[in-house]
Amino acid sequence: MNVEESGRNKNLQNIGQHNLDQFFSLALDLLCVTDLEGYFLQLNPSWEEIFGYSIEELQGCNFADFVHPDDLEGSLAVFRKLQSQESINYFENRCRHKNGTYIYLEWKAQIHGGLIYGLARDVTERKQREEKVQREKQFSNSVITNLPDGFMVLSPEGKTLEVNPAFCEMTGFSRDELMGKYPPFVYWKDEDVNFYESIFCNTISSINNKNIEIDFKHKNGHYFPVLASNYTINDNEGNVIFLCATIKNISLLKKTEFDLNLTKEFLEQTSRLARVGGWEVNLEEDTVQWTDMTKIIHELPLDFQPTLDDAINFYREGESRNTVTKAVEGAIMNGTSSSFEVQLVTATGKDIWVKAIIESDFQDGKCRRLYGSFQDIDEDKKNQIALAKKQRNLIS
Repeated sequence: MNVEESGRNKNLQNIGQHNLDQFFSLALDLLCVTDLEGYFLQLNPSWEEIFGYSIEELQGCNFADFVHPDDLEGSLAVFRKLQSQESINYFENRCRHKNGTYIYLEWKAQIHGGLIYGLARDVTERKQREEKVQREKQFSNSVITNLPDGFMVLSPEGKTLEVNPAFCEMTGFSRDELMGKYPPFVYWKDEDVNFYESIFCNTISSINNKNIEIDFKHKNGHYFPVLASNYTINDNEGNVIFLCATIKNISLLKKTEFDLNLTKEFLEQTSRLARVGGWEVNLEEDTVQWTDMTKIIHELPLDFQPTLDDAINFYREGESRNTVTKAVEGAIMNGTSSSFEVQLVTATGKDIWVKAIIESDFQDGKCRRLYGSFQDIDEDKKNQIALAKKQRNLIS
């Protein structure tokens, strides 16, 4: 080797050592060299920045002293592989910061010349994001699973991606029977398939389809009414990525509505036969409500909206009106209930006898409203008066 070649090799050695030092100093990742027992021999400045220890505090320490207790067994198993000349391309553990918290690290390491060379990257923020996403996913799954109403998620193409237990119970189909299926779905009514598909297409097109009443078909073949609320989840560009729907079985609600309508019809028929009406005065809002029969007894149009003064002034001036006024005042002031028979002059000027009942509703010591019934007793009352007069005549 001549002098020129010898000088070149020496320069290369100097450059190599210089580059290694520069590499250790400038690298953003964590670099370290340990002996075969795991004691730190060399570390780059990133260890100080990320873990809070000085290089002097770390040198001579064993890496295992900083590993999270839950990760220690796995970390030692990986280190034994390195001792057996096996390279490690990926490993993850947590190491303790000087302040007592733990940093998530991803490792690559290999053995060379009796030393172990390791490269680690701080992935704490990524892990925290992943854990947050996982927690949110678990929470979301828990909410969906425990929803009392049915819930389903479809792809933009209509593929069933998710159904909750309530939906399966509602339709009678198992999760396996529903997942991955495309329209027309087995729980759709055969004769309404086109209607259901139009709802799906309109929802995808962002046309409002919330709170639609439709019929579903149970696995056993019977139909039941549901209230479906559909909405989409879109990406940042506005493209639909999921179609979601909450499905409420409204069979009981429909039955209740049917029963209430029957009851209402029965009461209206009874009211017409007995000519009994109802009324209410809201003292806080200064409003008066009359049932249709009350207006009919007064011979008023059904769209008539009375006031309290109107209601009182319909009673015959004198004893009848005074009786009503006194009863209203007693109900408002003292909560006194009353029932009385008085004369009323209808809108057409007809004198009739009526029976009125007044009740009051008190809250926090104050009368909030008056309410009661109102009955046309004219025929019975006049018959009673005529009979009493006849009896008096017979006696005299």
